[in-house]
Amino acid sequence: MKKFWLLPLLLLGVAGCSEENTEPVKSENPPVEEQTVICSLSAPEEGVEIELEAGGFEISGTALADTGSIETVELKVGETLIEAVAHVPFTYNFTFPEDQQPGPLTITLSATGNLGGSDSKRVTVTLVESEEPEPEQTVQAALTAPTEGLEWISEAPLTIAGEAEVNVGEIQSVTLTVGDLPITEVNAVPFTYDFTAPESLAEGELTITLKVVGDRGAEATQSVTITHKKPTETPPTPPIPTPEEGEMVDARDGKIYRTVLLGTQTWMAENLAYLPEVYPAEAAADAETGKRYFVLNYQGTDVAAAKSTEEYAAYGVLYNWYAANDTSSQTGSNASPSGVRGVCPEGWHLPSQQEWQLMEAWVAEQLEPVTGNYWMDDWGDTHYDSDLKNVWSALAAQELWGESLGVESYPDLANGGRDTFGFTALPAGFCWQTGAFEWRDSSTGFWSTEYQSYGGGCVELNNLQYHIAYTKSGYSPLRGYSVRCVKD
Repeated sequence: MKKFWLLPLLLLGVAGCSEENTEPVKSENPPVEEQTVICSLSAPEEGVEIELEAGGFEISGTALADTGSIETVELKVGETLIEAVAHVPFTYNFTFPEDQQPGPLTITLSATGNLGGSDSKRVTVTLVESEEPEPEQTVQAALTAPTEGLEWISEAPLTIAGEAEVNVGEIQSVTLTVGDLPITEVNAVPFTYDFTAPESLAEGELTITLKVVGDRGAEATQSVTITHKKPTETPPTPPIPTPEEGEMVDARDGKIYRTVLLGTQTWMAENLAYLPEVYPAEAAADAETGKRYFVLNYQGTDVAAAKSTEEYAAYGVLYNWYAANDTSSQTGSNASPSGVRGVCPEGWHLPSQQEWQLMEAWVAEQLEPVTGNYWMDDWGDTHYDSDLKNVWSALAAQELWGESLGVESYPDLANGGRDTFGFTALPAGFCWQTGAFEWRDSSTGFWSTEYQSYGGGCVELNNLQYHIAYTKSGYSPLRGYSVRCVKD
């Protein structure tokens, strides 16, 4: 029992220790520092305009943290996340999608630090359609009439025509001069002007100049030089001669032509030689739908000189299809009779192919049959048709034709032209549409009134076959061929 006196003392000690331990324990870790992140976009610049035609643009940016490090980076172009950009600094070439539209486009760079700091930077650019620069103004001027080198006798007015065009803007002024004379009546294009020579206009070279100026300063000039001749006093027109039987007279120039009756048709027995004007062969190429008159191998523009040539006397005139039909359109006739006077004298007309075929049929009926259409059978034996008619020989003149290369197939061609009825078809040559004359001793061509799928209708006589050849698609209407007229 004596030991129980120690128990109160022990309890007081425990209580004293418990009171001393109630004070808070201080931490030994330092306080957390605040992290600052700053984003920047160095390209593109705010508000810049970018052309869609460029296909895209370059984006450059970075992000910095004042403490710690950058943990995540996100780049958006509009609503599109650019997954290829995950680190800073960066440079990225953004390509426009195919459906990219013009207008504002926002580029956003966001970054987060490892200590929780974050920032974002936005730049807005404007996408624009590319504007093509307007081209520099150019002007083109052209004098379409008269042609270079024309010989003009001033008893009749000179037709001057011109045109011009400008690529941008408008034509501001048009100036036409003939020699030193300004033509004030011409102040716009296109134009056609009939110039009458004043008494003071000297003979010789005459230059016609067209100058056109655009409203932005561009200008163009074209000149054409012709030869001016004053009219000479012409003697009184002789009376039109009276034709004898088997003849006709062209009242336009007094020329007498032989005629021939073939069945019910009266034909000229000579090529037409009416020549109101004459052109060199090169003028065929640029005739377009204009009328052109040629004399074989004559390369000038003097009608009197052309008429003095041997070719004119022998072959007459070569006409392009437009001159032969006296038209500037491509509307022909395949009627019989054609109803087209064309270049023929009054009371006569240019025949259609149907009228030629009618004449050929009548001629064939008058001829004795001959052999032709050579062919060889499988046993080497030769055969001919025996009921053919040599129409070519009956219509061809007895002179100027060469030796036939078709004698093997058509033996009667070896006898040459017989001119049985006085039609007297001669190999008269022709003018190519490219601008060159050619004469062949094997063929001659005559224009008809049809306009076919390729060009003008034509009838051809050649010493390679008995019958007349007829075009089905036509020849270029710019070629020069002969004309035979038929009486209405």
